Amino acid sequence: MLDGSASSDNVAIRYYSWSFMDGTAKTLSGVKQTYVFTVPGTYTITLNITDAAGNWAIDTTMIRAFGLVLNIPSENVDLNVQYDMSVSYLGGEGPSGLGFLLVAPSGKQLTYPMTSSIIFDEPGEWVCFVLVDQQILLEKNITVQTNLVNDLIRQNILQRGILIAVISAVIVIFLKQKRKHKGADSVEWPEWPELPSVKFTHNPMER
Repeated sequence: MLDGSASSDNVAIRYYSWSFMDGTAKTLSGVKQTYVFTVPGTYTITLNITDAAGNWAIDTTMIRAFGLVLNIPSENVDLNVQYDMSVSYLGGEGPSGLGFLLVAPSGKQLTYPMTSSIIFDEPGEWVCFVLVDQQILLEKNITVQTNLVNDLIRQNILQRGILIAVISAVIVIFLKQKRKHKGADSVEWPEWPELPSVKFTHNPMER
């Protein structure tokens, strides 16, 4: 993040111009700018400001650009499926404060550390921001789509879970009722009715 807001003048500053080399000469305009360098390394940044009277001043500073290793889901992901996301510095060195900011289609905002497992729980267009010390480094759009097969599987599992829970509740109620009638110290299973007896008669054949 390039920030020239600390500059001051007795007349309002009209122009902010940033210049540096990144393979070729680059020039950016505005009091604040974000730029992603193509190659890690140390760069010289020059800020030129001009006020309404045409007076100007320059300042130069050195910055170091670190390489990033990003693991972000592809542009199309499935609804309610867990994805692993991570961001780290190339070579393992760099300032702290890496993380993610996700903005859902509904507008809700979710922040995550540099290594996280994330479930996209809303269909539609999400925006993923990579942050460094709460400053936006880069952004990526992610489309979350409904997967019919996965939804059917989850619904089937949910329905079976509800059925098992209902059966368990009925058994618990039944046992409590038996305790009330038979005593709290013993549980007796219901007696099954006796089946009618059947007798077979064998008549030997006469010779």
